[in-house]
Formats: sequence, structure tokens, C-alpha cells
Amino acid sequence: MKILVTGAAGFIGSTLVMRLLERGDTVIGIDNHNDYYDPAIKEARLARYADHPNYTHLRIDLADRQAMQEVFASHKPQRVVNLAAQAGVRYSIENPLAYIDSNIVGFAHILEGCFRRRWVCPTDGWPISSAPGRCSQIGWQACFSWLIARVFVRLVDSTRVSIFTTRMSTYAPG
Repeated sequence: MKILVTGAAGFIGSTLVMRLLERGDTVIGIDNHNDYYDPAIKEARLARYADHPNYTHLRIDLADRQAMQEVFASHKPQRVVNLAAQAGVRYSIENPLAYIDSNIVGFAHILEGCFRRRWVCPTDGWPISSAPGRCSQIGWQACFSWLIARVFVRLVDSTRVSIFTTRMSTYAPG
């Protein structure tokens, strides 16, 4: 199976990429390699599988609409696993636009690609909240992603895109 994995050089994404390659899948990995964490860490993760014959790595930003359209058109993955996100809760308060670009605009570009090709799009689910229907400071971007996914599917055609939601909180040293 051909699988697109976003956040492919991240803590979780890199582990998933290795497991998919071990399973025999073809993987297209996307990561923007931003410098929130030491870039050498992502490079070291990527070095473990970058030369694998079934792996293609793309250094692009999910917020780049044209680049994302090209990825879906040229690579034609059968599944998408969206693990890309701007890291750092405190940083989201200092620089909310970085989160909007990565976690919301980028996610909308993934939904668009999945919708056009009737693919399954796993994504993060309902965020941590202080009360039902209200987003906490920690989970606002997850809230928007969840709402965008639900509205998108209802507006376009719920038979064309299947969205599986999960919610995970990860602590990854370095």
C-alpha cells in the first residue's frame, strides 16, 4: 500500500514510517523540518530510512497549497496519516499564526487532497476541553481541526471521505 505520512521526521512519524516500511508499504514522507526542535534530531531520525527503496521524503510545508496539490497528484497515495503539527503549547501563545498555518491551514489542504481522491484521512480528534464544546488553551488547534473536518465532510459529501479521529498527547524528549 502507498501511504502518505506527514510529520515523517518527528518522534511518532519516524517510528510509524519505519514500521510501515518493515511491513512492506511504500511511504511518502512529508516534513517541513522547522527548527522548533534541534534540526539535527530530525535529520538523525530521517537517516534511519531515507535511503530505503520504498521511501520518498519531501521537505515541504503543509500550508503550501500548490505543493500539497502536487503531492497528491503525482504520488497518488492510498492512505494518509497526518501526524504533522507545530509543536509546543507555550509557543502557540507566543506565535499563534505558526499553529494556524501548520495545524489548521495545512490540515485543510490534506482534507482537500483526500476529498478529491476518496481517500481515508486519519486526524487528531476532539481536544482537551474545559467544558463540552469549549476548547481549552491547550487544545484550540485540535478543536479547529476537528471542527474543520466535520464541517468539510458535511458540506462536500460524507460518502466521499472517511475520517477516523484519535486524540493523543505525546511527550517526546528532544
